[in-house]
Amino acid sequence: MPATLPSRFAGAVGGRLARATCAAALGMGALGMGVLACTPPAFADHGGGPSAGQVAASKARVARLERKVAAAADAVSRAQQSLEAARTAAEVAVEAFDKARVQQAASVHALSQEDAAWGRPLCPHRPFLAAEAVHALRAQGAVTFADLLLRRLVHSQGPCLDDECLQRAHALFVQQRRWPADGEYAPAAAALRQEVDRLSGGLVPAAVAFDRAPR
Repeated sequence: MPATLPSRFAGAVGGRLARATCAAALGMGALGMGVLACTPPAFADHGGGPSAGQVAASKARVARLERKVAAAADAVSRAQQSLEAARTAAEVAVEAFDKARVQQAASVHALSQEDAAWGRPLCPHRPFLAAEAVHALRAQGAVTFADLLLRRLVHSQGPCLDDECLQRAHALFVQQRRWPADGEYAPAAAALRQEVDRLSGGLVPAAVAFDRAPR
């Protein structure tokens, strides 16, 4: 047997091997180019992108967030409406208060012109005119002596409890009152002191000492 193959046999075998090699190369190239197109559906669902269930879950989360945002926007809108209503109510209240104060000042001024004594202080220890007490009795519904000095002539230190001041205020109270209450000075003053003592928590002696201190 010869050491080398015949030239025709070698050429045939070499040509077939070359064609097989080229086909294999072309096949690998085609496989690489078309791997995405030829990927099975199951592989694409789990490795190439979100599944249908994941898309549905994401849409549900987005819908929930949209509902929360809408609810928050609605709450903000209601809060703004409430704020506007409160602001309007406050403006109306301030306007009414200012109007009432103007009317009260006009009434007190007229009373001070009606009687010169009413234009003087009711008590040297508090910044109230006698005319303010008359106005409270005539127009503000003060019924008792305590009503007048505690709830009409309001002061941060409470009413003056000096006996001389209380007697002068009570005389004016009896003169201008519209209801037959607290006609006697002693029980009226005692009732006033008891109420002041209850409201102040027992600080009345200190308040009286302050009222009687030299000015």
